[in-house]
Amino acid sequence: MYIDSIRTIEPGEELTYDYQIQREADDPPDIDALFACRCGFERCRGSMLWPAPRAPQPGSEERRSRRR
Repeated sequence: MYIDSIRTIEPGEELTYDYQIQREADDPPDIDALFACRCGFERCRGSMLWPAPRAPQPGSEERRSRRR
């Protein structure tokens, strides 16, 4: 693996990496448990997978069309 940084990385400094593994249509139901992240970072989203698609909110299509 090669990492190109935008700043100097000090010796011993901890690095983090967001894998964002692609989700597939045929993923098993327990896919989130299989790829759970246990890094302990306070703002970690808890998964090595690409974020799950958000369910549309009721009325969101109506709001979107009014903005146009």
